[in-house]
Amino acid sequence: SKKRFKRTESRLFIYYKNQKSFPRSLPKMLWLKMKPHKSKKQGIKDYTKLITLINDWKNYKNNEEKIMKLTKKIQKKRAVLPIIVAAGKGTRFKNSIGNKTKFIDKNLVKINNKPAVKHVLNKIMILKEKGIKIEKPIVVVNPKNKKEIITILRNKVRYVFQKKPLGTGDAVYQTLPMIKNFIGDVLVIWGSQPLIREDTIYKTIIIHQAADSAMTFPTAKCHKPYAPLVRNKKNRVIDSLESHLEGAKKPNYGEDNLGIFILNNKSLINGIKKIIDKYYSKNKYLLPKGEFGFPNMMIRTLAKNNTVLGLAMADKRECQGIKEFEDVKLVEKYMKT
Repeated sequence: SKKRFKRTESRLFIYYKNQKSFPRSLPKMLWLKMKPHKSKKQGIKDYTKLITLINDWKNYKNNEEKIMKLTKKIQKKRAVLPIIVAAGKGTRFKNSIGNKTKFIDKNLVKINNKPAVKHVLNKIMILKEKGIKIEKPIVVVNPKNKKEIITILRNKVRYVFQKKPLGTGDAVYQTLPMIKNFIGDVLVIWGSQPLIREDTIYKTIIIHQAADSAMTFPTAKCHKPYAPLVRNKKNRVIDSLESHLEGAKKPNYGEDNLGIFILNNKSLINGIKKIIDKYYSKNKYLLPKGEFGFPNMMIRTLAKNNTVLGLAMADKRECQGIKEFEDVKLVEKYMKT
């Protein structure tokens, strides 16, 4: 109608008056209003370039300066909710101890007189000083270690109990009632990985928020990777294999994850629900060894229809976690260097 036309024309006139430029006609006004702004075009260009540079994993170190420059330019800051997984059976660690010493949970092993899980928590919380908004962390514990971990970490964190040791993915699944309404990114990290550097965690968070990917994680290039990452011909991440749970063959050279992952919370919840619906039946997972492994299952599930990024930026020593008793001395040695 004529009245509606005049209202539209009036509003657009005010809009362009503020812009200090006047197109001659209403159709021209409408076309200019709908036309993408130059800054939006540049944003798309920057995003595409960022993803291309990240996926060029063999040259990541050479491209890192460009990656960080683009990251800081297009990052959209969001709150980060850490989930520290400190549950699990610890079968390999227990078997490796034998009669050498009294059994202790691997998350509680002291590295430089401080429990491994506390090293992990401290490295996350210090990121507040770099402007990262860190929500109160959640620590997933099991019935055997819950008292000791609560005694050490006290009320600095919130606790979720994994009653049955059904894998790292199941441990994260137990947190869903607590995180279902959270808007932001979720940082999942193993409590037995004290060698991951603060700078690696920081860069992973801000790159994830710039790339706006479903899932992002740092990797290290190494020989015989424990959990080899799989990329397609275009270098896009499509899968992650499990040498422990799935018995996957280790390639001579490739990328290994460090045991830290950041996901958009919506992607995390949707991904976990898809896996539960497909593989969980009669109180068990129809997966190798009956366990839901978080990295391999989440990567291959999300990578089908979403962007999953592996950042080949880490030192291979950061991959060293506490899986067996012999790892303790190695971790202590690396922490000093």
